[in-house]
Amino acid sequence: MNSVIPTVLGNTSLLSENFQRRWEFFNVADAKNILQKLQNNHWNVVKRNIRRDTFDVGPYFAKIYYFSSMMAQLKKTVKMSARHEWNVTCQAYQSNLATPKPIAFGRTFNLAIIVTQKIENSITFTDFFHKNWDTINHSDKYIITDLFATFFISLLQSGLIQKDFNWGNLLFNRVSYQIFMVDLQRASWTGRKLSTHEIVVMLTKLQAAFLKVEDRYKLRFFNRILTVYPGLKNYGPYIRNRGYNRMRHQWLKKPKRKFYENRFKMYDISTGRVRGYLQRGMSCQLKALIQDQPGKLFEYELKNIKKSKRSRISLVLWEDKKYIVKQYYVKSRLFLLKSLIGSLAHKTWVNNYLFCVRDLPTPKLLAAVDAGQHFQYQGTFLVYEYIQSVNGYLEKIKCFLEKESSRHLLIHKLAELLGHMHQKGVFHGDAKISNYIWSEQSAPHQFFVIDLDSVAFAKKISSRQRLSDLSDMISSLEWLRRDRWIMEDFFKRYETVDTLWCQNRKRFLHTLQRRIEEKLLSHQHRYKE
Repeated sequence: MNSVIPTVLGNTSLLSENFQRRWEFFNVADAKNILQKLQNNHWNVVKRNIRRDTFDVGPYFAKIYYFSSMMAQLKKTVKMSARHEWNVTCQAYQSNLATPKPIAFGRTFNLAIIVTQKIENSITFTDFFHKNWDTINHSDKYIITDLFATFFISLLQSGLIQKDFNWGNLLFNRVSYQIFMVDLQRASWTGRKLSTHEIVVMLTKLQAAFLKVEDRYKLRFFNRILTVYPGLKNYGPYIRNRGYNRMRHQWLKKPKRKFYENRFKMYDISTGRVRGYLQRGMSCQLKALIQDQPGKLFEYELKNIKKSKRSRISLVLWEDKKYIVKQYYVKSRLFLLKSLIGSLAHKTWVNNYLFCVRDLPTPKLLAAVDAGQHFQYQGTFLVYEYIQSVNGYLEKIKCFLEKESSRHLLIHKLAELLGHMHQKGVFHGDAKISNYIWSEQSAPHQFFVIDLDSVAFAKKISSRQRLSDLSDMISSLEWLRRDRWIMEDFFKRYETVDTLWCQNRKRFLHTLQRRIEEKLLSHQHRYKE
């Protein structure tokens, strides 16, 4: 047996001619030629998973299902996921859908293999969006959007229901501008036109895929769908909210699991002096300093941003590059006991990771380390990338609030950002304006969220949590300029982003107004003191 063939196949002799009875071929006349090509070509790994692997084998793609555990054996006999995917792929290809040509299906007691034709000059939509989407012009983006809408309509009209809609399951041919669907394991074939309910469910599953696509192209895609299915027009808010419900459920499970699975990709450190995390790409000298004595970073301070009993924040200059360094002090015995229960560096690192996974703007966390261990704990140090903010941006915001035209723009940006956070299942816990950085480096009026100490992630943000974040934000704006229209404008814009959650709007607004007045009064008393 050729050594380039995976060991698991070599042990079963599945590729030998004597085992042709274990194979089914889409074209039986090519059986011997197909087995020879599978034997003589290198098996290059494309994707690995716990229960299945995908290989690039010459002119083919080969997907192997493993049935080694008891549950997997049960899945093989009861659900037959590999057999199901083979049958759906054959039906889709025979119905002229854009799927790779099925070649062969092989099976033994402990594994199954599906072989399909390779699509040349193609990449997954995931890779396309990461590498090419931002480099192409608007007209090409509209062409690709229309192409995807046409592809999606053909799926709906054919009767194929895809329950696993993500960019990794779509191939884009950059030469012919064609889209192909792969990985039909969870798909089902109805052989008829889909009902309105089935189409709505399919569209909700596209929400995660469309997360990083600009609104103009989402609107273009949905309008193309409406030309064929005009009855979907009234389902827009429902589709968006159900889609985000699915995404919040996935975000609570998959990203955190992937974080622990991929920890080896990060620079995980644990020495006698510090323990925590470092991002790859930092200079060796800065890494060495953080691992040895992170407190020395404050010796390179350019500006003291904040200093309180709990923490210290400074802008530092290291090797002609600016960073934001934050230190948490051990202010009490209780704080020391908390550090024994859970690492603050670990909590901050995970929160920053989960925040970024939801495509929300926040400065990149480069390092998070706890100095000392156990009862010798001396504090936590965080190093962030530096984002150039508007000089005196709180005063600038105050000036913007005084002008009606600029006030609307500012309030709308902040309301949309807070609405997107709640829509994606993020509760900030301290959402005042001073915890938002107004950046000069990015688009005009682009805000970045900071101070993620109190942030919480949930499948659904409760009305109480919304009330807390909204009252923090609006009261901090009204403290800069007392204006009774700020709350109404802010909440009105907030509702356009995150809809269908408030059952009693009038009561909620009354409670919000009371909370804002209480916060302003409390702040006024502290200010006098």
